[in-house]
Amino acid sequence: MQDLTDLEGNVTNMADKSRKQLQKGIDVLEKSQKAAQVYAKKSPEEKRKLLNELFTSLHLDGSKLIAQYNPYALAISKRVEKHREVLRNFRTKKNTPDNGGASELVTALHTVWRARPDLNRRSPP
Repeated sequence: MQDLTDLEGNVTNMADKSRKQLQKGIDVLEKSQKAAQVYAKKSPEEKRKLLNELFTSLHLDGSKLIAQYNPYALAISKRVEKHREVLRNFRTKKNTPDNGGASELVTALHTVWRARPDLNRRSPP
């Protein structure tokens, strides 16, 4: 009986930790979306705090800024790079006056931002 109680406690702790990590990731995503606009209006201390939340390290190498993202900001950065690559290289199969390939582009971009592959793929109608 004690083992079951311990197991239930462990599952609850894991779920809480997972929720906290997810919330932190969401917070970083929201901050990254508004960082440039917010940064310009902040005091030097607030700017420092914002930079510390998004980067683990910033330093100058001559005139080049070297940045190391925190894990959440790094994940966002990689997705943004993939997003831009899809936009650059996108070629639609069905470019009609009605959709201009938009639905295919949206699908392609969803695959970039989806956390996991879509295992429930459906054939187009």
